Amino acid sequence: MSGSEFERENIVAETLSANVASKPDDIAREHDWRPPAEGLYDLSLEKDSCGVGFIANIKGKKSHQIVSDALSILCNLEHRGAVGADPRAGDGAGILVQIPHAFLAEIGFQLPKPGEYAVGALFMPKETAWRNVIKGIIAQQIKAEGLMLLGWREVPTDNSSLGESVKPTEPTHMQVFIGRNGAAKTNDEFERRLYILRKSISQAIYQRRDRGLAGYYPVSMSCRTVIYKGMFLADQLGKY
Repeated sequence: MSGSEFERENIVAETLSANVASKPDDIAREHDWRPPAEGLYDLSLEKDSCGVGFIANIKGKKSHQIVSDALSILCNLEHRGAVGADPRAGDGAGILVQIPHAFLAEIGFQLPKPGEYAVGALFMPKETAWRNVIKGIIAQQIKAEGLMLLGWREVPTDNSSLGESVKPTEPTHMQVFIGRNGAAKTNDEFERRLYILRKSISQAIYQRRDRGLAGYYPVSMSCRTVIYKGMFLADQLGKY
């Protein structure tokens, strides 16, 4: 018997023994148990397939160049994403940026100083009547949490680079602006309140309509950062 055949027989024997000796406790461990390092396998080397890039100005200087460079990094990671049967349909790409206060201050209504407000980036349904119902729910939940609704912004988009199979499911992209309203003393406390708000909004909406049919998804809600993302190929995000 060769060494490899002997090894296979041992593995089979050990597996059968383990099955016979298994206890009810094994069921409870099913979702959190990991095998020990052995051969070429090492738990510490496990990683997801997604690609991530990070760029910043070490002196804290804000500029559009940082965003442009981040989009370039994203395009350089295109090999980490999947493509559908429609060659212009991707499995998702996005970018997280610091809230651009100087840019947002020109959107048409008064914003408080940075840190005193948050931006919620939302996927909203195309259906106008249902979208207005969701906006009403969001306004109610903001008030219930002791915060203040400052206003809404419909994010301008250009879907000309999207595949035809993607466009039917394209959401309306909106941003909601939420004032701290004296309800939180620190940014960390404000972030915690925003987390609770995001969860309460989702719960209220999904009670009215099934999650899979609601057409609503909270992309981000923070007083520090905002996310732009979608089911893009890497090169489509900036164009969109």
